Amino acid sequence: MLCSDSQRSYAAFAKENIITHKKFNASKGERTVDKVYHVQNVNNMDMRLRKFMDSFNGVATKYLQNYLNWLLVLEKINNSTCK
Repeated sequence: MLCSDSQRSYAAFAKENIITHKKFNASKGERTVDKVYHVQNVNNMDMRLRKFMDSFNGVATKYLQNYLNWLLVLEKINNSTCK
């Protein structure tokens, strides 16, 4: 799932890679799509990822998926009810 603004390059990328694309047009006041996908969700995930990545001295694109997986595991541990 790709959530982005309405820029054409995102739509082309999603189509080329066979990815479902949910588009927001914030300048027209669109904040949600299908009552599930919210601009705030996208912005919040971006903020959490940036905060996590700040502790590193850059990340090789080749290892980006590993860092994303690491972040998701840490978030699952922090959100677990077994604290």
